[in-house]
Amino acid sequence: MGEGKRALAKVRTYTYIVFFMYLAMLFHDSISSATGFSDRKLVFGLVALAVIQVILCVLYDVKYATTVPRGKMHKVVMMYCARLRLWLLVQIVLMILQVANEAYLGNYYLDKIVSATLIVLTMLTLKTLTILQRGNYQVPDGYAGGGQD
Repeated sequence: MGEGKRALAKVRTYTYIVFFMYLAMLFHDSISSATGFSDRKLVFGLVALAVIQVILCVLYDVKYATTVPRGKMHKVVMMYCARLRLWLLVQIVLMILQVANEAYLGNYYLDKIVSATLIVLTMLTLKTLTILQRGNYQVPDGYAGGGQD
């Protein structure tokens, strides 16, 4: 079980790194003017680094899911693991949209909306991680833990 806890701790660490990259993406125009980097290269670099971190988060979430012992809470824990993977995969899709916007559309408002949505998704990811790490799951009404595990 300790290996699973370490995997979740790594997911949390990578998620915080991604969170700060999303904040940088929200203000990438100010950062590019202050540092002298081109705006497009800065966005592409941040997205590339964030995608690598998010893929690592998904892999460590899968690693954690393999360490969960079978029992009456197994299905509930798997549901939270699946929710965590969903938030992470939606972030990858939105980062693809971010790159497409930067490369082809150039819409300022879409850029800010996608960046803000990524930040909100990161907060949802952290909320799900907290539930998994603390073990305070919300069990559906009438769930006895029986059935086919």
